Amino acid sequence: MKTLLCLLAVSLGLLASGEARSALVGQSDFSASDPVLDFETGSTAPPFVPGLGIPYSLETATFLYTPHPLFGSQVLANESGGGLRDGYIEITFEEPRQAVGAYIWSFDGLSDVGGVTMLAFDAGDHLLDSVFVPLQNGEYQFVGLGFAAPQIARVEWRHQQPAFFAIDNMVYGALAEPSSGLTALALVALAGLLALRQRSVPTAV
Repeated sequence: MKTLLCLLAVSLGLLASGEARSALVGQSDFSASDPVLDFETGSTAPPFVPGLGIPYSLETATFLYTPHPLFGSQVLANESGGGLRDGYIEITFEEPRQAVGAYIWSFDGLSDVGGVTMLAFDAGDHLLDSVFVPLQNGEYQFVGLGFAAPQIARVEWRHQQPAFFAIDNMVYGALAEPSSGLTALALVALAGLLALRQRSVPTAV
């Protein structure tokens, strides 16, 4: 009984605090009304989007590249001239978001990036969660992180090995429905409540 109460308290506490999270979210987990940023600006300058901070430097620049069947003609890359390969990509949000995701692409024919880590931070710059995506040359994969409540104030993408990589078609906003992790916690909490109710009902004599 004591163990059940502890588990119930933890589950409800996580749900209330918004700390419960899914390890990954896919494109289908986002709301249909969430904006998608494709970085097609027609120049090397990053796009201006109200509420978003996209630092422009040698480490982060919209990169004109050979047209890609998925990404069009532009991506947000981790380098801009000079052969710099040790940069990372960073985007900040004026208003915290519940979920952020993007395609990560390792450029064809260039040095092997090995993989890219996506990191999500809150408004206090505390790491919320991170996920590593292994990638070989020419490979791309959509990866996102989602939480029970809007908490994401900044995201970073960092390579495993010094090499070129890019993100594109970034989606940010809210989840369409509770993630599997949140659903599991809700079921645990519901089961606990039902068990407590059954124990409290007096047995007929």
